Amino acid sequence: MKPCLPDELHALRGTQKTRRSRAKEEVVVPLVGGRPRMPKDMPAQAQEKWKELVAILRKRGTLTKGDGPILELACTTYARWRAALLDLDTRGTMIDVEYFANERTYTKTVLNPVAKIAAQLESRLCQLYIQLGVTPTTRLKAKQVAAPPPKEKVNLGPDGRPLVRI
Repeated sequence: MKPCLPDELHALRGTQKTRRSRAKEEVVVPLVGGRPRMPKDMPAQAQEKWKELVAILRKRGTLTKGDGPILELACTTYARWRAALLDLDTRGTMIDVEYFANERTYTKTVLNPVAKIAAQLESRLCQLYIQLGVTPTTRLKAKQVAAPPPKEKVNLGPDGRPLVRI
């Protein structure tokens, strides 16, 4: 025996959805691979890191032309971090600071301020590498990009002008 339904519920039974889900309508456009241009004004150490990261990302097939700004930021951050480490190696983690008080000079051993800067740069560098997909955990999540379309070669005539096909 069927359960007894009120009239308004009985009329709604068996109706179809009138709206489509937006998730089904989204079109996924494949990313096209490419190689961003390296800025000319980067320090030498940052340029070396740029070439290294571009080689890694191209080999994996995840490099696009739009990756230039994040690559530049990662490479300059890397160069600054290496400079901070060099300063820490030469001056040490703890440094002596002289200050004057009560007509006397005092010496106090404090943490080198560059140690704090180096730690901040390390943290930022790790975040940038995650965004680029260079770390071991994120390289599996990085999506492959489509190969860039081949460039058409223009056929030139004997006079050096392009040939027009009719």
